[in-house]
Amino acid sequence: MNKKTRTEYSMRNSMVAFICKILVLLVAYASRVVFIHVLDVECTGAFGLFNNILIVFSLSSLGIDTALAFMLYAPLAENDRIKQQVLIQAFRRIHLMIGVFVTLSSAVIFFLLPIISAESASIPDIGIIYWLFAGNMILGYVKSHKQIILLADQQNYINDLYESGQLILQYVVQIVVLLTTKSFLLYSLVLFLAIIPKNLISAAHTNKRYPYLKERVNTSLEPDEKVLLRKNIWAILIRKSGIQLQLFTDTLLLSGYFGLLSMARYANYSLIISSVRMLVEKLVNGIMGSVGNLGVTTDRDKVEDVYNASLMLTCLLFGIVSIALFVCVGPFIEMSFGQVYVFPVDITLVLCVNLYIKGIRSVTNVFRNSLGLFRQARYMGFIEAAVNVVYSIAAITLFHEIGIFIGTTLSMLTVPIWMEPWALYRDYFNKKLWRYFVRLGGYSLVIAVCWAVSSALCGFIGGPLFVQLILKGVVSIVVSVGIIILFLHSTKEFKTIWSALISTLFSKRKRGAKKGEA
Repeated sequence: MNKKTRTEYSMRNSMVAFICKILVLLVAYASRVVFIHVLDVECTGAFGLFNNILIVFSLSSLGIDTALAFMLYAPLAENDRIKQQVLIQAFRRIHLMIGVFVTLSSAVIFFLLPIISAESASIPDIGIIYWLFAGNMILGYVKSHKQIILLADQQNYINDLYESGQLILQYVVQIVVLLTTKSFLLYSLVLFLAIIPKNLISAAHTNKRYPYLKERVNTSLEPDEKVLLRKNIWAILIRKSGIQLQLFTDTLLLSGYFGLLSMARYANYSLIISSVRMLVEKLVNGIMGSVGNLGVTTDRDKVEDVYNASLMLTCLLFGIVSIALFVCVGPFIEMSFGQVYVFPVDITLVLCVNLYIKGIRSVTNVFRNSLGLFRQARYMGFIEAAVNVVYSIAAITLFHEIGIFIGTTLSMLTVPIWMEPWALYRDYFNKKLWRYFVRLGGYSLVIAVCWAVSSALCGFIGGPLFVQLILKGVVSIVVSVGIIILFLHSTKEFKTIWSALISTLFSKRKRGAKKGEA
């Protein structure tokens, strides 16, 4: 059996993740519509509050699996099974320790809940509901350590399949529960229970695929390996915790200053914008394992070429979706949830600009994590969160509700936009950072032109909300793609992306033809 190339692994991981995410988003959207029309605004606000607070502690948000997967790249490339076994056993202990920490942190937040949101006290069984939400995050650490090898072995599409199956089943059951019982408590109970079978089935699959992982080994990590693992985990925990703290502070400020109605509005926009961001990031993250493999098997100039092409692709993808969301999300929210949940256009603009800025950071973080650059800029997240609080409180005084989101924009432009690539360019590429900003500035200028032209043309579109949604979406995408091709078609990176896409498509056709002949 022929081993796939890195490009083929990346394309498979990305496309499976992309398709799975679309299916999950469709069912999640249906669940959200039912939730809002069955339950009241307070429940909607409480859902957004709990979700945004507790997501800080989720396995994916903390990002430790990226640091752990990095340790497996070399043993997998060298087929060192003993080392893989030792690492997986160490990963199990790490997951359990973090699970205990998440439990204790959730308990602290629970006692602070009356201060965070006094309005939530009016919701029946709110304490039990909170712990069901928290329990979902805590159970994410149970039986999940073996999934890391799939990420490191460029097989992360399997994790995506299991996760998507779990979420689709969860949302379907929650819809049935809401329609039949109208109970927020039972809705939350389904959320709590749904993750258990997913982790068990995923662990069983990994055991079958890598049966040697079930064997216990008496060997332990070398002292230098323990030090490296501890440093990497600590560094990524600090960085990710700081980044998530920014979301935490935005949630607290919004709920504390403007109440659960604003929190409910933001929860709807956050669901859509975050889902779209994760959808595009799935495409970017699909290259994670391949970048790590590339980093241990090839030269740095090749890695830099791949990074430059990936940076362009990420900027263009996030630019197109940010523009499309800006012109479409208002009619979509009104059509789905009602006019009361629609933000003013200025807030929508800031939220979509923030989506673009967060999105373009993702590719740099993929490369930094995959190449093991965890310790560099590890305190950045806390600095960003502190700056965000200062900016947001000052902006609230000047601009009221939109000030919270302006504060987020300013904090991202002040801290991470240069700190994240700085570590990559200084410590891996050995190049000056201005090269990054020249590329990023050029791509962002093209996106700004796309944004201005698309918004102007979409301003002439009226009619029923559904018609507006379709026409504005089509116009924004067609205009953006046309302008991008016009300005960037002659660049080396654009040709690389186009060539890789065509090569992958034709190679699949050739393999299909050979199978047919056989």
